[in-house]
Amino acid sequence: MKLLQLKDILKCSGRWITIDTETNGLLWPHNHIIGVAVYCPEENIHGYLPTLTEQERRDVYSAFQELMSGTNIIAHNAKFDLHFLNADPEKLGWNIYDTTDLIHLLDSRNKKALATAEAIFLGEDSKRDHIL
Repeated sequence: MKLLQLKDILKCSGRWITIDTETNGLLWPHNHIIGVAVYCPEENIHGYLPTLTEQERRDVYSAFQELMSGTNIIAHNAKFDLHFLNADPEKLGWNIYDTTDLIHLLDSRNKKALATAEAIFLGEDSKRDHIL
């Protein structure tokens, strides 16, 4: 997987961007991100941005805050990712597409776990393929 730089995130401003945060726990007030996977097809950007230090985390938070209004964010359980990125999509004017909500809208009987959704809709299970 390609390692990204902060400037790569900024190129996605106003575009479609898929994100997936990796964290050291599940409680956003007490834990923190250790990296962010990003896919922005319009800019041919795809890869991972590690955030192993406090300064790297602050830099990533700032970069995401700079994404312009109208940016389209896709995430599975977006609320989780956005909390960890300290991002308020309403305040920033982002359009959020949460795949857990979309799965429910397609068929409320489907489980919303990412691996289950992938198996149902894509016929695959690459659960850990994106981890370095």
